[in-house]
Amino acid sequence: MNNEELLEKAKEIHAANGECAAKTAWELREMFGLGPSKIAKVLSDLKGYDIDSCTIAKALRDGLGCDYKTVAWALKPFDLGLSEPDIARVLRDGLDLSAPYIARALYDSHGCNMDAEGVARALREGLNLTDGGVAYVIYHPYGLSLGIDATVMAMTKGLRCSAEATARALQVGLDLPAAEIAVALRRGLKLDDYQVARVLFFQREDMQLNPARFAEVLQKGLKLSPNEVAKIMKTSCGSLAPSQIAKALELGCNLSVTDVARALHSGTGCNISTAEVAKALMNGMEMAVWEVAEILRDGLNLRNEEIAQALHFGCGAIFHEVAQGMKNGLDLSADEIAKALFFMRDVSLPLSEIAGALKTGRGFGLNGAEIAKVLHEALGRYAEEIAKALRDGLGLDAEGVARELRKGCAFTSKEIVMALNSKDGLTSPLRKLLGFCVRT
Repeated sequence: MNNEELLEKAKEIHAANGECAAKTAWELREMFGLGPSKIAKVLSDLKGYDIDSCTIAKALRDGLGCDYKTVAWALKPFDLGLSEPDIARVLRDGLDLSAPYIARALYDSHGCNMDAEGVARALREGLNLTDGGVAYVIYHPYGLSLGIDATVMAMTKGLRCSAEATARALQVGLDLPAAEIAVALRRGLKLDDYQVARVLFFQREDMQLNPARFAEVLQKGLKLSPNEVAKIMKTSCGSLAPSQIAKALELGCNLSVTDVARALHSGTGCNISTAEVAKALMNGMEMAVWEVAEILRDGLNLRNEEIAQALHFGCGAIFHEVAQGMKNGLDLSADEIAKALFFMRDVSLPLSEIAGALKTGRGFGLNGAEIAKVLHEALGRYAEEIAKALRDGLGLDAEGVARELRKGCAFTSKEIVMALNSKDGLTSPLRKLLGFCVRT
């Protein structure tokens, strides 16, 4: 029997069955030994009846007892004119199947035998599923149960999703934690740590990632060291300030403040200057100047003059605040603080500023005589320089300067007179200086 004769016979059978496609399908199999695929073709070619694909799918199921995978297989041949998205729609509308079952019918070797990427396209184009919905069906045990790597590949190759869109789909569709998404992006898309970090950072609001959670994801998800976390947060997340990174490292990576300082300053970390570290600690960790000084010493092994400079430029501390902070935080002597202030590398600090910083009630808490002694013994300054420093730094007149020089440094009257009359000293009237010498 040729095809035309078969179609004529099928029309007779269909009319006799009251146009019931299921009964017609059954009789075509019983009478002519036709398989599901051929029966589907015959039903679609019956002129004058306009049997749609959904009706054919029901006929194969109800008339022949075909399971949903076999129905999909029977609908696949190109001569039926159905694309994979069309088949997905037919399975949904004709057999009332949910997306996971449709995916299985499309993927199974006894169905359409499609790869995961093709299934993903068919689900989106045929069923109008969102990216998250497709990811759910590919990954979920009720769907294809293919695992996270295959899901990522289906999203990127099948749906042409960007890394950002894939991350969103994994988060929305699978409800994966950010740490697992990070691993999936790195492994599935072969992204490096910086690229993964950028993807997550741009999705931080959708994933509810504050800086601390972001740092935790980088450390626990990608197994990065604190220094690597710090570096990535600085280079891949340009809008984060060092102070935010500092707080994130403390809370997200459970670091001590000392280790935070190391990560910020290290060449393998944020690689920022000591002044920037000081600023980050003060602003991000809400630390006082003396606390910052202690961390700079213990964490970064800085010399006293380096700490003084970092406190001044980083924390914005004026010099008496620097002196007080170094006294309270580092337990330094007045001599050590004076040296630290004097030998700062990038600051040419006048002796008068050092004197003011050591003054009673402002910095270290020394009186004029004690300050004069520090300037003389610790810094090796001469009487003329000390005299000018006491006048400019403490606001003393000539007689007051002379008195403090005598008490603090045991200078002779001659040395004091010469200092006060020197062009480098105070240039006081000789008569006033001689009167001071007579009284003393």
